[in-house]
Amino acid sequence: MLTRESKRYQAAEEYFTFARKIDPNNHYALVGHALSLFGQNRVNDALPLVEQLAALYPNAPDSHILNALLYNSQDKTIKITNELEAGRKFDELRWNFVFVPKVDELIRNVYHNVFSPAISPAALYPAK
Repeated sequence: MLTRESKRYQAAEEYFTFARKIDPNNHYALVGHALSLFGQNRVNDALPLVEQLAALYPNAPDSHILNALLYNSQDKTIKITNELEAGRKFDELRWNFVFVPKVDELIRNVYHNVFSPAISPAALYPAK
């Protein structure tokens, strides 16, 4: 998703869909999948993922920032400030957004601030 290719979000979505089949509640896979859907302007498809993130990881700053992004796309501006403040409360250095970030900006922030899992043959073909 960090590239400039036109189909970067669709390609990323396939990886995250696969990762979520292995671990449906994985925090990083949920965040990445939601961001790939936001990048494709598929807000309605991202909604259940954002809700799942909020339920599973209520103290994760990126969950709150994704909620702000969702509310921004739904014109629910009154809820945006609370979500941005909640994200900032949990990690003021890395999630210090004053305005709702654009999808690309949020992707860069997630990529630089969260340990990214590596895909290896062992991860792709787990032992039975």
